[in-house]
Amino acid sequence: MGICRGVFEPAQFKTPITYYSKYGGLGDAFAYLDKQPGAQNIAVLGMGTGTVACYPRSGRSFDFYEINPYVVQLASDPELFTYLSGCGSPYNVIMGDARHKIAEAADASYDMIFVDVFSSDNIPMHVMTKEAVGIYLKKLKPKGILVFHISNRFFRLDRELAAIGATYGQDLYGKRANTKTGSEGYLHNPYMSLASYHVTMTNNPKIAASLIKSDPAWKKIEVEPDLRPWSDDYANILRSLMVHR
Repeated sequence: MGICRGVFEPAQFKTPITYYSKYGGLGDAFAYLDKQPGAQNIAVLGMGTGTVACYPRSGRSFDFYEINPYVVQLASDPELFTYLSGCGSPYNVIMGDARHKIAEAADASYDMIFVDVFSSDNIPMHVMTKEAVGIYLKKLKPKGILVFHISNRFFRLDRELAAIGATYGQDLYGKRANTKTGSEGYLHNPYMSLASYHVTMTNNPKIAASLIKSDPAWKKIEVEPDLRPWSDDYANILRSLMVHR
């Protein structure tokens, strides 16, 4: 989520903040894409306030998949948020369930798919099953990058995604980014970032090497033996409770 524009100075209206700051895992993923040539199409599953649109680049466009029309209404109101209106990124909004709608997209059409559909600590299970990940991988370009935002107070989701990725020959890398508020506090600090956890699923060693080079905080998530991957027919949420780790 972003923060209402009335909280900040005008110079800060176009800055990706909170979980989406350039100091977090998403910032590193876009830094990788910034080095790649050609036009780029980004899929964002979960619109929020449209903060991701403030990672602009010439030839880069965004498809926001969003199920809630009120979210789109708020994000599109420049009196509240200026990410969509002010950052200059071409974008489309695709209404409906993100998993089902992205399945309708052309194969190999996205340079990044960013899965960010969690609401607080609620987990929409159907967007992180084996079948769902299979859809995402099919829609990525050969050198594309799949990123999940899995910041959560109660559940450890990286181990579940690592198990799913392994079934497709994909490795999982994660970055935990600490909050950067400094002595001045969150609202008046130029970092304006919150602690976050992002993971990327890839079988491309160049992507993994680029992320680790940008920040050694990126770590490979090892696949735990005998961990049955979540699927549309099976999920065990209790095993991911952090109290058990």
